[in-house]
Amino acid sequence: MLDIRTRWSRSTAAFAVSVDPGAAREALVSAIAGTRGLHVRYVTERTVVLMSSLGWATWGELVTVELQPKHGGGTDVSVRTAPPVPLTLFDFGQGAKDIRVVHDVLTRAAQ
Repeated sequence: MLDIRTRWSRSTAAFAVSVDPGAAREALVSAIAGTRGLHVRYVTERTVVLMSSLGWATWGELVTVELQPKHGGGTDVSVRTAPPVPLTLFDFGQGAKDIRVVHDVLTRAAQ
């Protein structure tokens, strides 16, 4: 079960997958390229930053995915979302939705 914590317009979640960080990063970047509503802002060795599209309810979301190697193999994944406009109080569930997309992509890559 994915535990997403939301406070105001910011959401966070952490989970683990059974693939190494490099494979997780590549799977995420290639899957997001074909996803409507999310695009890759930039990628580093351990971080992928995504941006969700502007919508009627939000200014979009910055989605930061951190990938850390796990002892014994696999990857610890930390995902946090925040609106690009700092004074935004509500995201109407957009952050949690974006976290679920990242979780689904990475768990499918691990199968």
